[in-house]
Amino acid sequence: MMVLHDLELILESKIVPTPPVVMLRVMEVQRNSDAGLRDLVEAVSLDPGLTTKIIAMANSPVYRRDRDATTLARAVGQVGQRSVVTLALAHSIASGVPKSGTVGGVDLAEFWRRSLITGVASRELAGLVAPELREEAFFVGLIAGLGRLALADCLAERYEAIVAKSDGWPTSQVEREGVGISSIKVTAELLRRWHLPELFSGALDAADGLELEDEQQLMLSNLVGVAVTMSSFFSSDPDGFAYREMIKQIGALGVQPGDIDPILDALQENILEMSSQINLDATAINNMEILHAAREQLIELTLAADVELRSEKQRREQLELDNLELEQRALRDGLTNLPNRRAFDEQYDQQLRLRLRSPETFGKPMGIVMIDLDHFKAVNDNYGHQTGDEVLRQVAQVLEMASRTEETVARYGGEEFVMLAPMATLEELTRAAERLRKAVALVEVELPNDEYLEVTASFGVAIMDAPSALEAGERLLGAADSALYKAKEAGRNCVVAVPEPVS
Repeated sequence: MMVLHDLELILESKIVPTPPVVMLRVMEVQRNSDAGLRDLVEAVSLDPGLTTKIIAMANSPVYRRDRDATTLARAVGQVGQRSVVTLALAHSIASGVPKSGTVGGVDLAEFWRRSLITGVASRELAGLVAPELREEAFFVGLIAGLGRLALADCLAERYEAIVAKSDGWPTSQVEREGVGISSIKVTAELLRRWHLPELFSGALDAADGLELEDEQQLMLSNLVGVAVTMSSFFSSDPDGFAYREMIKQIGALGVQPGDIDPILDALQENILEMSSQINLDATAINNMEILHAAREQLIELTLAADVELRSEKQRREQLELDNLELEQRALRDGLTNLPNRRAFDEQYDQQLRLRLRSPETFGKPMGIVMIDLDHFKAVNDNYGHQTGDEVLRQVAQVLEMASRTEETVARYGGEEFVMLAPMATLEELTRAAERLRKAVALVEVELPNDEYLEVTASFGVAIMDAPSALEAGERLLGAADSALYKAKEAGRNCVVAVPEPVS
């Protein structure tokens, strides 16, 4: 865990510049509410190099007006005081930090590459969601990683070890685990030591996880956070997934999808412009090539994902069809293809529950017809089971064809069938059973000796007005079965109905 004297030692790092006179003077003017344009011009003029940069910026396409800015005063007025202050701060800090070599495992060229991308990306994003913070976003993004150099300088061995484990660029979490403090927290403390506005250090505190309520600090923190992701994207070997994630994070700021690509496309030109203003070499930064490669990979990934999605959809649809077929098979009799006993029981139970729930919606009783083939055992004994199976198949076909749409015919077991009529009077159901009996009597099954086997069946009919409980269903089935037994006793090939509704 980092202790106080360690932090104090880090803040004294020689690689981090002592604020030059021009920076201190500019900040003094900035804090003085009575200071004006003349005071800012005088402060900037203390650094001839900075003066040249500001005049050049004023004549760039971004700030150029009708007339060229040939004096510092005109340039400051053309660029704006906030932009001048931000450039002065960035120029002062960047001018004092080495641009090449390594410190504690940190590649300085890569450090400035990422810093410049983060600063420019922060400014461009701010232009869309918080235009009033464009210049501040650039400065905070540019110097957010300055504490990394202080850590790498003062804790060289320890920091080099975590750099080696992090592909050259440790995250804040890795830094806290390895050296006890994050580089972004160190940067915030450096800015406080230099007496820079709390807006800057507070934004970095928020980026480091500190909960704040200041809206501008939070906005700057969010802007820099997304810009850091963008710098990581442009500084690594990005693929389509990384590109997609970057687009997602930019969108989370509230940037509309149509505005994202122009920002990414403009980064190259804007980075080159700003690098010249603060003496950084950006010639090696080629964001366009990186973007092009990532977009190509994204297209390939999208196409591959689309193919996989279609394949997965087809597999899912086929699985659904297979499951449906299996379910249908489970509810169908394999020999006759009629609903089986399980399917009948489920539908019967459903009808009973509907009547128990809303008896007033049913205008007619519910009926059951039990059907049993006459002398079927003799068919199997005399002609074999193949003939018996054919009899069952043909009878099932006839029963299904002769029944009505709302009626359900099922194979109940063996040579027994059942028909459920959800709404029918006793007279209607008796006539329906007679219709089925006559249809079965027309069945003739061809025998091996070119003769034909005639088939008949007996029918038992019963109805129920309004069930009072699910158990009433058993009584209705039992009543229909008793009527069927009486039909057998009456000589078979006839219909017998229970005269009164089952109570």
